[in-house]
Amino acid sequence: MFLKLITGENIVSFVEMNDEYLILKEPLQIFVQNTSRGSLVRLSQWIPFVEEKTHIIKRNSVLLITNPEEEMCKYYLETISIVFHQRVDIENNKINQDEDVEQAMYEKTSNTNIRIH
Repeated sequence: MFLKLITGENIVSFVEMNDEYLILKEPLQIFVQNTSRGSLVRLSQWIPFVEEKTHIIKRNSVLLITNPEEEMCKYYLETISIVFHQRVDIENNKINQDEDVEQAMYEKTSNTNIRIH
């Protein structure tokens, strides 16, 4: 689902809801950057530096809930597979050398350029 929060943030996430709360699973914040070549869209972990993949927010903190476009859904699924499902070799304290995983770890800690689409 696509959510526009009262803070102005744009979020894409799996969502469960009841009358009072929304449960956001693997939420990513959407950033749009306008350039001379057009707009770039990137997704970043909504709340960086935390282990939790699920966050609960009050329903009244949301202005809009709607379904995102198909391309955004595909991009979201690709990005969460990197950001939330990365593999870390704890024994050797090394990150899997797969290029996408390395990039995701850098971006997870810096919360800047997650992926540009």
